[in-house]
Amino acid sequence: HSVQVSGGIILIQYNVSEPLFEGQGVNMSWDATSDCDPGLYSTVLDSKQVCAECEAGKYKGEVGSGECMSCPAGSYQPAAAGTECLQCPASTYRSDGDDPRSCVSCPPDTVSEEGDVSVAGCKCMSGYTGA
Repeated sequence: HSVQVSGGIILIQYNVSEPLFEGQGVNMSWDATSDCDPGLYSTVLDSKQVCAECEAGKYKGEVGSGECMSCPAGSYQPAAAGTECLQCPASTYRSDGDDPRSCVSCPPDTVSEEGDVSVAGCKCMSGYTGA
């Protein structure tokens, strides 16, 4: 196989004896056993198998041809090609519907534990009471 990098995408071309798809001007080969490194997933670009970076907010922690997974609530991934999600720091949270690229700050004068999954986890600081 041959490897080249183009615009942040790693292109891997495999020589396979029998193409998976044929017809209508398409002759595309796919090697389902090929594996992409952690942080990369398999896709097809210009009739070639490529390993592309997981987008920010997603991760892939193992070698393989699997898809990137969204970060679960309470965690985030700010960069592309993530191999794991980072736990939201104290005084922040991230619910399932929030942007998986960052965590949300707790309201003023409240704190939360690391990895909190909702604003309900943000509790009043000592000496403060809820409105």
